Amino acid sequence: MKKAAEAVKKEKSELTITYKIVHYSKQTLSIAFDEYESVNGEKGTSSLKTFTFDLPAQKQMTLKDLFNEDANYLDRLSAISYAELKKQMKTADFDRTFKKERRQLIKISVILRSLKTVL
Repeated sequence: MKKAAEAVKKEKSELTITYKIVHYSKQTLSIAFDEYESVNGEKGTSSLKTFTFDLPAQKQMTLKDLFNEDANYLDRLSAISYAELKKQMKTADFDRTFKKERRQLIKISVILRSLKTVL
């Protein structure tokens, strides 16, 4: 019975796709799709895909459509993305440090309680 349950667990897969309209005007529409996929019960992966549409022309737009041909938009967007990721990493480091310090405080609290009962 246990082997049958493990086999079913290994076969369990999941695909969830949600979307959010992040911009809407008479000219353009931008939609962000968040996709989560897990196969055979393994840890899943997430991906975010965005699409922007030119509504009057009824076509999907690309970065080349949004920027001048001579604009160095990839370098500029890369710098903005890098700065944002760096900010998020600082927050993540803070969260990790806070959790570690909190665990240490809990350990100290337990030690003090045990000393209090001994004394």
